[in-house]
Amino acid sequence: DRLDPDARVLLERLVEQLASAYHESAAGTWLWFEDRLAYDNARLPQALIVGGSALRRPTDVAIGLEALAWLGDECGLDEGTLRLPGHHGRGRDEPAPGAGDEQPLEATAFVEAELAALVATGDREHGWRARNAFDWFLGRNRLDRPLYDFATGGCSDGLGETDLNENEGAESTLAFHRAQLLLDAAAL
Repeated sequence: DRLDPDARVLLERLVEQLASAYHESAAGTWLWFEDRLAYDNARLPQALIVGGSALRRPTDVAIGLEALAWLGDECGLDEGTLRLPGHHGRGRDEPAPGAGDEQPLEATAFVEAELAALVATGDREHGWRARNAFDWFLGRNRLDRPLYDFATGGCSDGLGETDLNENEGAESTLAFHRAQLLLDAAAL
């Protein structure tokens, strides 16, 4: 076991809190940890997948995989065009995807969560889903516009209702490059 005792106790507590939040909130067609999709959503199932794997708790990994699959379905990941919840979020009873701009951090979170699912399960479909999420940056999005600019090396700060946010901030640019590096490391 690679975890020291204090780290293990902390990880167990955090994984239990996430699993408990899921059980309290998920019902019917809403398979999520809270009553609202907010920001950097895929980090929650990613945490359960990675934490459950480290603790050798297949039930927690399964919850993370179920939540990630649901989020991907809600965002059109299997349909080939990722549509992320807007930065204003979306409530349980509101239609997808939610109001506001789609954010690069959200796409990177999907890439990382799907890669964690690939490691945990060995199922290559998660690699395809990670690649599909990354393609959002390259124009496989609802506006058919790339957010990454190969000429400048920067990434747009968001995908608005009708146009890109032309600002190329550090957070967005780093989100793109992080996702690209992770896919390259996974040989996807």
